[in-house]
Amino acid sequence: MPTMPLMAILEKSRGLKSPYHWGGTKLTKYLTVFAALKNVSQLARAADPSHSAAPRLVAFVGNWQPCPTQAQVDRYTDLVVSFAVSYTYSAGWKTCNEDCTIASPVPVCGNVARNDLVDKWNSDGKKVLLSFGGAAMADCWEHCFGREDSVVDQLANIVADQGFDGVDIDYEYHFTPAARKFLGGITSGLRRSLPSEALLTHAPLGALLWAGRLRCRPARKHRG
Repeated sequence: MPTMPLMAILEKSRGLKSPYHWGGTKLTKYLTVFAALKNVSQLARAADPSHSAAPRLVAFVGNWQPCPTQAQVDRYTDLVVSFAVSYTYSAGWKTCNEDCTIASPVPVCGNVARNDLVDKWNSDGKKVLLSFGGAAMADCWEHCFGREDSVVDQLANIVADQGFDGVDIDYEYHFTPAARKFLGGITSGLRRSLPSEALLTHAPLGALLWAGRLRCRPARKHRG
């Protein structure tokens, strides 16, 4: 089953034009919104048959921010809880976990693991993904390289325990050979470990599993 980079600006692969054009806009101080402006392609429908051909409207929910109201999320088809991380903050200092242990349970919003909200959003027909990474991960990624199996197991367990519909990988760090190997490893590993209907996305680094080959390169910038 191909990987669907729902949140990423897709790269072209073998002449296939990306079915997504994404633009950023601010909903409130709590949500950053990315809207799909074109119809979902056959690639997307193969990854998740329950997603119709209609455009998807996706919101990132910062889990350190106050929880969004029902009115704020009503219009969105997909929500991405950001972020699961392998570091802690104390007195303004970030400390990377040297074993790349991902803090869990992962807060959903308001720095609290609101699994009841995940259940509510699911019951409303929304897909709720967990985003792993973010810009603040930075050098903490170095402790994750070579620990692909551990990262996959941790994320798969969090998804199962907290009721998420899949994983978004938000890698914003140096794109080195070690990073390429890591991203390839966790992408293929998650595809095997997550339920077949689970979504697997990348932002902003486009990764596309196509005909058994993983192609990764930094996504180009597009104006929304």
